[in-house]
Amino acid sequence: MPQRRFLTSFVLSCRSSAMLANKKTLIVSLFTAPIFEVFSSYFLGRVLHSPSPTHIVLRGLILSVLLMTATFIVMTFAHDRETGVLAHITSQRQLDTQYVTGVVLAAATLATASGFVNLAGILLLFPIRSSVLSAIALFPLALVTGTALGILCSLTVFFLTDPYAALNLLAPTFPLIIGVLVPLNEYPPTIQKLLRHIPPASSLENITQNTH
Repeated sequence: MPQRRFLTSFVLSCRSSAMLANKKTLIVSLFTAPIFEVFSSYFLGRVLHSPSPTHIVLRGLILSVLLMTATFIVMTFAHDRETGVLAHITSQRQLDTQYVTGVVLAAATLATASGFVNLAGILLLFPIRSSVLSAIALFPLALVTGTALGILCSLTVFFLTDPYAALNLLAPTFPLIIGVLVPLNEYPPTIQKLLRHIPPASSLENITQNTH
């Protein structure tokens, strides 16, 4: 029974997600949006005279996996609140682990698929093949961090009118606080020490090191 409820939550999360509503939104979710985020970070890094604009591409890819995971989770909770599904679930159990796990797995599946698809496209445009394995190794960390961010931001669904308020507030800060646009070693020492505790900030430095 728990396995069946978990599978049902996974399927319903996929069906109810705006990212997977139809073929057009699926294409945008898997291809267009993540690529746009990666290249936006790349060109913003060039404008800011980042010392490693090419490295931003892979670091931006990790960020896109992280944010897609978080966004999917928040969107699912927001949708289920509007349709009354969330109220029904919470009336039965305060914490339905099968439901939450199903949502998280659906988010991780979409984000991982998008990450690999876009990684293949990026490799055709940028000479960063030496760092591919380092980037792939960071996918699990990006998924875990994105899951934590998504669940944290989803808590606002229960007491804020705008369920996306927390995510919209935090997401724009991530390119700076995890070292996507500028490596952490370029930050002042005091700020470096603070930001290294925010995953996957310190791990992204491996990508830069492996591309030299």
